[in-house]
Amino acid sequence: MQCTTNALLATALYCLSSIPAHCAEQQKVNLLDMSLEELMNIKINTATKNTQEATKTPAIVSVITHEDILAWGYQSVAEALQQVPGLYGINDYARYNYGVRGINGGQRAYNKILKVMINGTAVSFRSDSTNFLGPELLPIEIVERIEVVRGPGSALYGENAFMGIVNIITRPAEKNAQQQYRLRLGKNQHMSVSAVLSEKQQNWSFIIAANGEKANNDGLTLPSTSPKADDFTGLSSDNSETLPESFFSQWIYQSGDFTHELLINYSHLDTVAEFLDFGTLSHENRIALNQQLTNYKLAWKYSQNLEAHLNFSFTRGKPSSDEKLSLNSPVSFPKREFEFEVFDFSSEIHYQSNNQSAYIFGVDFANDQESLIQISSVDSTTGDITLLSTPTGKVTLKNVGAYVQYLNSINKDTLLTLNLRSDDHNIYGTNTNYRFGLVKQFSKPISAKFLFGSSYKAPAAMQLYAQPLYPGEIIGNANLSAEKADTVEAEVSWLISAKFALNLSLWLNQIDNKVELLPQGANVQPTNSGKQEGKGLESELKWIDRDFSLIANFAYQNTDNKTNTLFQGTQVAPTAMYPRLTSHIRFQYQFSNGDTIGISTKYASERRATNSNIRENLLQPYQLEAYSLFNFSYLTTWNALSLQLNINNLFDEDYAEPGFVGIDIPGKSRSWYLNLRYEL
Repeated sequence: MQCTTNALLATALYCLSSIPAHCAEQQKVNLLDMSLEELMNIKINTATKNTQEATKTPAIVSVITHEDILAWGYQSVAEALQQVPGLYGINDYARYNYGVRGINGGQRAYNKILKVMINGTAVSFRSDSTNFLGPELLPIEIVERIEVVRGPGSALYGENAFMGIVNIITRPAEKNAQQQYRLRLGKNQHMSVSAVLSEKQQNWSFIIAANGEKANNDGLTLPSTSPKADDFTGLSSDNSETLPESFFSQWIYQSGDFTHELLINYSHLDTVAEFLDFGTLSHENRIALNQQLTNYKLAWKYSQNLEAHLNFSFTRGKPSSDEKLSLNSPVSFPKREFEFEVFDFSSEIHYQSNNQSAYIFGVDFANDQESLIQISSVDSTTGDITLLSTPTGKVTLKNVGAYVQYLNSINKDTLLTLNLRSDDHNIYGTNTNYRFGLVKQFSKPISAKFLFGSSYKAPAAMQLYAQPLYPGEIIGNANLSAEKADTVEAEVSWLISAKFALNLSLWLNQIDNKVELLPQGANVQPTNSGKQEGKGLESELKWIDRDFSLIANFAYQNTDNKTNTLFQGTQVAPTAMYPRLTSHIRFQYQFSNGDTIGISTKYASERRATNSNIRENLLQPYQLEAYSLFNFSYLTTWNALSLQLNINNLFDEDYAEPGFVGIDIPGKSRSWYLNLRYEL
């Protein structure tokens, strides 16, 4: 990591030192160049795999544009997702963990209730089905937009499109050769560098990007709400270095009616995690994971009405050799070994029968070979390794899916969408999912959607076959079934005027076979013992007038968690980890010279502590206090050179987030960053 970061830094500094004098001439770059109507009708692809305007697609969708990323200085997909209503993320300083509409995957879930994709290709860490969303996922500079679907997606995308889909669409290469370099400096010795190279010719193009970061989160203490706070009195985070890396490349070649695309993505997570359920404030609990994805796509446009698509992927992941975990012991430390190698194949036929009807017929196959987890103890002095867990070997998980989609324009103002998909898995059997969508344009400014569908979350290998890292930790359950959800949604979009627009959506969720961690002897075990029922609404108001914009969103959820326990029967409690009310307001103004100022505020109401922490708190429920955060951004541009100042948590609000096993998580204190970006 250090060598890669140093190389990127040297390249960036050399290029920045070579900036020609004409860059001192300031040039206006308009970040508000899309009209409100264009924003409302931005083209997206994720919901149906057909390009449609957002107001006409049969899903509740938010789009984060490249201009949003640039204006607010987002450094990762995780940071950008904070502006989406109905999503709520927690950063435990190892990884981000997002929940959707009152539902969070729980302990070390790390976004597993979402299907995260890059250009339509899934990028989950298969052993535990978690998803990277931080700077380790990919360089943020190459992101054209992020399409976020809230609600079920399994009828089209299969397993794990459970509560939503995050599809990251990368920027196309522009004509001729281009280069972009970025240097970011900030609080706590933060430094990140990135480089992007791209070129487009008549029938081929490529884009290559790399990113490296170095920072720390020193000086943080355990929140007083933590049931185990007294055990860590006087301790604060130290040596909490984070060193993520990512690499992305895409090559496209067009030959007649055929388009070939090769995508390679590498993710490296490397962080000293001080606030996990193990190794808390040990200063040496280093989590390090590698993942490599290679994807090839072939598209054949047989005629105006008929297309064929083939997709091949190979994904591999495992702990890095840099990983060194901690259980707060001076004499030994644990070592985990596991690996996955996954081959995915899909084939689709897209057929447009006439101006009214369109079909997709698809099949896919996944072969996931898992080298199951083994736990060893390493002597800190001698380096001797002792196997603690039962030898496990390998297991192969196979899934075959078949699906169909039907789109019909009943008339010029009404679109009907029907989806049906069946998945057959060699471990947990068959799952069938559906979707019905009706979109009605009542007039040019007003449209409405009515949707209902189902989805499922497949058990990951780690849930089926886990072995405990420490006494009392999670053990696997080979009898797990898939979690299933049924969702009803409705949305109204109203372009009130050329300056004002309003979106309002309502939803109902019911989740069965919810996986809960329940005591099993001295350990805890994932068990299909839960049920969740929830309802809520999301709204977003946009006001755009010449050189300023004001966008305010609001989300409300009321979700109950019902858990069947062995001795206490069915227990009903509000959902944990998730605020009942959230809001996010963003104000942006662009001066006549092109400088842009932005102020945003985020509010989250109280969050109930996790069941794990309530057990540590002598079974007394408690909640984390509500908080409000303010962020500031200022961007100035001189032709190819731009400089941006970001201040997050402007008023240094003190807050905490729910954690596990007696540990709550301190919120991030005030931080500042300077971004220097140069494009050739």
